[in-house]
Amino acid sequence: MKKTSIFLSIVLLLSLVLSACQNTGAKPTPVDENAFATLVAGTLTAVAAQAQQTLDAIPTETATEAPTSTPAPTLTPTKEIVMLTINQDTNCRKGASTIFPVEVTIKSGSEVVMLGRNRDNSFYYVQNPEDTTEACWIWAKYATTTQDIELMPVFTPVPTPLPTSTPTLPPFPQYTAVYSGLTACGAEYAANFNITNIGNLTMESIQIKLKVDGVGTFTHKSDSFTQYSGGALYLSQDDLTPGESAVVSTCSPGSITSDPTNLNVTAEITICTKENLSGACTSQTLAFKPH
Repeated sequence: MKKTSIFLSIVLLLSLVLSACQNTGAKPTPVDENAFATLVAGTLTAVAAQAQQTLDAIPTETATEAPTSTPAPTLTPTKEIVMLTINQDTNCRKGASTIFPVEVTIKSGSEVVMLGRNRDNSFYYVQNPEDTTEACWIWAKYATTTQDIELMPVFTPVPTPLPTSTPTLPPFPQYTAVYSGLTACGAEYAANFNITNIGNLTMESIQIKLKVDGVGTFTHKSDSFTQYSGGALYLSQDDLTPGESAVVSTCSPGSITSDPTNLNVTAEITICTKENLSGACTSQTLAFKPH
């Protein structure tokens, strides 16, 4: 396309020269070879310059990268951490009960991470502040928070541990008590009981409470073991050592105001290792009908 335009321009130029010569009627003068070469070169230069101006005027499309959209941030859901403030020194235990062993004692003013709770919110399951790989239970009374604990999962605490050994019972008096008949107590009546110390402790006081159907309740209480016979004191002992026996009459105080023969009677007998019904005590209940 560019070469064709140049050729047409040269032809047009030559035509104009020839036409000028013909119009003047002058005889054409031969063109010098060097002059013609110079003319062509100038024409080509002018045409090239014009062509460049034309190209420069044509708008060019500039390749641009398509805009890329910024990806939306990925939201990672986070679990809310509930913090507890300890308001009094408290033990953190293996289970939700004071029967469980203590893992750590958490000081007042400390903050701990709450992991869960029991069903009635009486105990909280928390991260052990001294070993974050472990957890333990604290009493809810000694912990506060401004956050919603209902967000926390409900854990079922481990069962209360069974005792690993039989607990040693404290020493207590051991005895047998047998009803052995009625006796006179002045113008009233007393019940006799044969008491035998079968333990290894000395017994120093006794109480016998009689409930007689249709009559009432009568209580004998004494720091000695006394027996009545024929309406009068027959024998008295300050204590009953291991292996000893004594008959105890419910007289002065505790006599029955009317004849209880063939009535239903319940006797509650309490014996203690110290005077005035103190120390270690043991009680027994007997039911009988006096005859």
